[in-house]
Amino acid sequence: MIIDLKQLTYEQKKQFNQILPEIKFDLEKLQSDCFERSDKSIDWLLNNVLGRNNFHSELFMDLAYIKLVISYIEKTSVDKIIVYSVSLYTSLLPYCASAGVKIENKSTASRWKIKEYFYFIIRCLFLFLKKRRKRVFSLPKDRELTLIDVYMLQNSFDEGVFKDRYYNGMLDCLTQEERSSIYLMPNILPLLWCRNINNIMQNSSEKFIFLFDYLKLSDYLYAIFTPFRIRKINWKEVSFNGVNISAILDKTYYDSFNSYHLYSFLILRFFSRLKKDGVKLRTVVDWYENQACDKALSYAVRKEYPDTVVKGYIGAIADSDYCSHMYPSSLEIQQSLVPHKIYVCGASLVREYKVFNSQIAIDVAPFFRCLKIWNVTPSVRTDTSKKFVLVPLDISLSDVKRKSYFLSQLIPKLGVDYKFYIKPHPATDEVVIREFFPSSLNIEIVNGDIYNFFKLTDILIGLNSTTTVEAFALNIPILFYCDDTGVCANPIPRNIKSDNVRIAFCVDDAVKYIKEFSATSVKKDQDIYERKKLLFEPFSREKVTELLC
Repeated sequence: MIIDLKQLTYEQKKQFNQILPEIKFDLEKLQSDCFERSDKSIDWLLNNVLGRNNFHSELFMDLAYIKLVISYIEKTSVDKIIVYSVSLYTSLLPYCASAGVKIENKSTASRWKIKEYFYFIIRCLFLFLKKRRKRVFSLPKDRELTLIDVYMLQNSFDEGVFKDRYYNGMLDCLTQEERSSIYLMPNILPLLWCRNINNIMQNSSEKFIFLFDYLKLSDYLYAIFTPFRIRKINWKEVSFNGVNISAILDKTYYDSFNSYHLYSFLILRFFSRLKKDGVKLRTVVDWYENQACDKALSYAVRKEYPDTVVKGYIGAIADSDYCSHMYPSSLEIQQSLVPHKIYVCGASLVREYKVFNSQIAIDVAPFFRCLKIWNVTPSVRTDTSKKFVLVPLDISLSDVKRKSYFLSQLIPKLGVDYKFYIKPHPATDEVVIREFFPSSLNIEIVNGDIYNFFKLTDILIGLNSTTTVEAFALNIPILFYCDDTGVCANPIPRNIKSDNVRIAFCVDDAVKYIKEFSATSVKKDQDIYERKKLLFEPFSREKVTELLC
């Protein structure tokens, strides 16, 4: 047997997905172990090693692959292991040698992406040049303010006017008096460096507080010199299932020094400056994903403003196993890295967010990102000669490549009875997308409001996103495809059972399930409204005012 970690077999994929739910608890235990070995500073609390973040570190997947390899070596005859990471190869080599198993590495990646560190320095320079003390002086000091953490993206503007895509309509139900003390705190991404901040403020009805208006040169230096300030842990003896993982932890440590991670240290200094400037805060609402920036925000506010309430709003749904870093651990709660109270967008998520700590305060708040879900039901098409299959794409090109390869195998096996619609991510260039989907395939690349396509969709090929859950709420059958790396991220809450969800571990599985969905009428597991209510909290003024205190 050969185990190729980028070309897993059918059975290996199934075994891998049985392992994944265990890894989140293994990782939480490792987090606590590494914390006890550290100097317990905020530098370490925000590092990738303790962060558990699956999108900024390979640690989660590496642990899962180690467990997969061991499970096969202990039970069957394995001839060769093929890995694609220097650190994973270094960690597994002694174990495989003792077991008489060959191991091959097909990666030559460097351990520290130094260019990302210099990218952060450039980002700091741009932010420093954006500073305007005039905006600081206009901020009221005679009353307590509510800050709302928001993102400014390229699609956040309509003819120069800022339109919040994440808290859509939240402030519209408030009185003018209630809105007077509410300020938006934008997390400005690189695409907006060149935008005129003053024009944004003049053209928008909302009021803003910009982080860079308060930061000093010393604050940027504090963040930039984090790699040289942090006291490294001695983890040469740290093991996982009998495998020394010091090389993996080493890589995770160095990968922390990127623009996103180091930005969290600017957030720490921002709230310190805000306090020194005499700004009073009543409530801070964080767009909460339990990432380094979120942890920094909670930590800083709790430290500088002990009487201020920090609330975390989770306006997205992700796989509870693969994205377990989004669920706060007991250590993170103990170290004040978590908001006082967390709000999820649906009642079915309350129990899931208590997976590591049952005492954490959880409540529900409206699903602001797409309020229109309450006015949409699947349409009954008169033309049923073809089945419509909707395939939304992720923002990453790696996902686009995987979907393209999968569909190139799937579509010829289904024949002409199916029409495929490819829906690119709004932030992705359509020209780039078309390069991956040849005209020979029976597909159409579409843009616009995805709800217009929900109405016509017979089957959706899902991914780890809230979009998939929205389709599920509308009773659209969902097919998840497990790619060759073994990952099949299913964001639908585990406490909701349905006959309309399938996981395909190979193309033949996908063909089988799609034909099953097509041959039978979709079973309504429950009333669509009740399912929506379970997944997404309806909009109400009462819930908005509770969230904002």
